[in-house]
Amino acid sequence: MDHGAPGVFFFPGFVELHNTDLNNTLKQMYREKMYKEMVLYMEACHSGSMFEGLLPNNINIYITTSANPNESAKMCCWDEFRKVFVGGVYDNAWLYNSDKANLHKETLYQQYEVVTEACEKPKRKSRPQQYGDLSMNMEVLAQFQANSEQYTPDMCLNTQETDGHIHRSEFTFAGIDLNNPALDMVQIATTARRLIESRDLNSQKREELKAKLRHMTLVKEKAESLTKDLVKAAMSSPRGVTETDILTRKERVDNSECYKAALSLFSARCPGINMGRYPFARRNLQAFINLCNHQPQTDVMNAILEVTEKYGICRAL
Repeated sequence: MDHGAPGVFFFPGFVELHNTDLNNTLKQMYREKMYKEMVLYMEACHSGSMFEGLLPNNINIYITTSANPNESAKMCCWDEFRKVFVGGVYDNAWLYNSDKANLHKETLYQQYEVVTEACEKPKRKSRPQQYGDLSMNMEVLAQFQANSEQYTPDMCLNTQETDGHIHRSEFTFAGIDLNNPALDMVQIATTARRLIESRDLNSQKREELKAKLRHMTLVKEKAESLTKDLVKAAMSSPRGVTETDILTRKERVDNSECYKAALSLFSARCPGINMGRYPFARRNLQAFINLCNHQPQTDVMNAILEVTEKYGICRAL
């Protein structure tokens, strides 16, 4: 688990894995007979976008994801001692189910139903998906998991019982649910929750939290406004779509090479909006996908060069 964005997954350190590269690797593994059957669980925002329309249904791979292609995954399990979220709703649900289920009787599909129900509870909704060879979901969990007699489950029990004393819809900051924040908003949510619960901290620590929260909020706002300006600059010659279309549509990656190049150039030109450090800044990448699908790559690259030059935050390290 780390962070996802439409069509791409980021490992720690902002190492990118694009959906086309992942699926090409899986298909190569099948051709080279590197596995008999494979089951993958993927917890990340927009995790469905890594497979939808790309993963074949005849290469003996079954995958479930924490979210569909267009939504964020959700966090849970606030640790009062460490003051951090220690699990995602999806991964907590399937891991807990694996611990208590009879692995020789419960099927992958039965587990998928349990996890889906947990993820669709009010105030924390995300929508797990299935991809690949769906006939495999009738196989039992023991085909792919094993119990350890020495292992005793010790985790946030289940997503319906987490966060104990706080389950209030008003427990928010800037529209972010501080009980079950989106995975890509967890930095802001964690800092805001630490500040709200900072009664035992000295004034210096509280001021540090406030400064950190102000900076992240600024980065989020600048990333959003920069994206709008970038779209406007790239749309000097519209090709049947409007700026609103580019900013709001949820399209698949049709031009992977342009998307990779645009992401690379933007990261190099605007280190102040560090998408490796700030996952919430990746929420704007859908506009990059849409631009690459409809505009010439040169127009997209030129727009990035033009707009990043105007933003002071792009030159901030």
